[in-house]
Amino acid sequence: MGNHFFRLFVGIFLTPFLISRLGNDVYGLMPLVNSITAYIALISVGIQSAVGRYVTMSIAQEDYQEANRYLNTGFFMIGGLVLLAVVPFLLIVFYFPSLFNVPPGLEVKSQWVMFCVGLNFIINILFSPFTVAFWAKQRFDLENLISVIGQMVHVVFIVMLFLVLTEDILVVAVAVLFSGVLSTFLRVVVSKRLYRQLSISYRFFDKEKVARLMSFGGWMFITSVSVIVLINTDYIIINNLIDSTSVTDYSLAKRWEDMVRSVITSAFGVLVPVATHLGVAGDYSQLVKICLKGTRITLALTLLPTFLLAIFSRELLVTWVGPGYEHLVPLFCIALLPMFFEMGSLPGGVILRGLGQVKVPAMVSLGVAVTNIFLSIYFIRIGWGIAGVAFATVLVLFVKNTLFVTWYTSHILSCSVVTIYAEYFRPLCAAVPMVGLALFLKYSFDCTGWPGLVLANIPCVLLFLIVVYYYVLDSDDRQGVCGMMVALRERAIVRALSK
Repeated sequence: MGNHFFRLFVGIFLTPFLISRLGNDVYGLMPLVNSITAYIALISVGIQSAVGRYVTMSIAQEDYQEANRYLNTGFFMIGGLVLLAVVPFLLIVFYFPSLFNVPPGLEVKSQWVMFCVGLNFIINILFSPFTVAFWAKQRFDLENLISVIGQMVHVVFIVMLFLVLTEDILVVAVAVLFSGVLSTFLRVVVSKRLYRQLSISYRFFDKEKVARLMSFGGWMFITSVSVIVLINTDYIIINNLIDSTSVTDYSLAKRWEDMVRSVITSAFGVLVPVATHLGVAGDYSQLVKICLKGTRITLALTLLPTFLLAIFSRELLVTWVGPGYEHLVPLFCIALLPMFFEMGSLPGGVILRGLGQVKVPAMVSLGVAVTNIFLSIYFIRIGWGIAGVAFATVLVLFVKNTLFVTWYTSHILSCSVVTIYAEYFRPLCAAVPMVGLALFLKYSFDCTGWPGLVLANIPCVLLFLIVVYYYVLDSDDRQGVCGMMVALRERAIVRALSK
């Protein structure tokens, strides 16, 4: 999670820094290009998930020959797909100014930006099978450390070149490429050290494994297509139907929701290998306990930032990017709603993925993604603008996550859907005192500026954590928290004495 907290800090600092120096129109190219290049990830994402699942299962059985077959089959499959994607990618780069609304005078630069960011994605995708070592070994700390190093290099590269050379969007694109290649190199080196039994060689390529990887990976591919379409198509629609400046506004409104969601999602990503192992063992009763407890805790973690960001949205926008962005407050609050719907069903969704139950969710996700496109276009046409795009996302994610994923999880785990929904009650009640205190502080004091926001949020956070500790967590959870605190204190004492 440290990686995502650092990413949160980088996003807070870097976004207003770039907007103030590049301007709204120019900065709008970056979220647009990122949304387009995200489609390149479709080359590997289904296969990568399948490779991760089967390599983890093989390692759990200490069958390293089988693990090598899955790893190498996935690696060479992705390599072939990358070669097939080169020509379409170069065509998009060449025709980029014709396909999208590009600010005047930036036609050539927009092509180079697309090339640099896209090339980084392709390199990262080509070597993505190596990340399976981190999952199989459950060394997420090393994966996070490499990500933090890459982000640090990214920020330092941009700031230094902006100060020394020029404030240009090409500098941002080159920074993305340089830091991305460095991170990929480090992942390959570290993964080779984690599992020396795993190696890359064409002699391990197994044609029989292709069908199995495609069977599981095919449905994961459809799921990933749906997720990418759902998350990234918004920027393309806004750019083509409205303008580039609106892309920047939408990106600002979504930025905090994206950052907070990535932090919470990372905490539960570790459930995938856990669910895989429990599924192999047939221990579904333990999976039900994890699902119920995970739903309750995830909602508590989600409600805290969701309510505070919504209540202090005006003060945050003025402090973060400056005066003149107060008009984004309604959009900012609407953009926060999908996080609540998605996070409530997150543990169930992760467990389904770990169990390999991906076929039905994939089909539903695809239908939801297509519906979101049509709703977004319709709401723009009737004059709702970018708020309509955000509202369309709210509607479809409510149906997909809060309704379908929760029901399907209960069906697979053979537990009552009412039992899962009941876990929503205590976190929602726990948020009531915090919301009351936050509203009181907002209208009683001037909370504009980072010191004011921090001072206003500290008592709200403390109150919420106290209520969660005594009301949301059960006795086992509280014992676990106390044990963790004791362990951290003892570790701190040992470090202090060693000095």
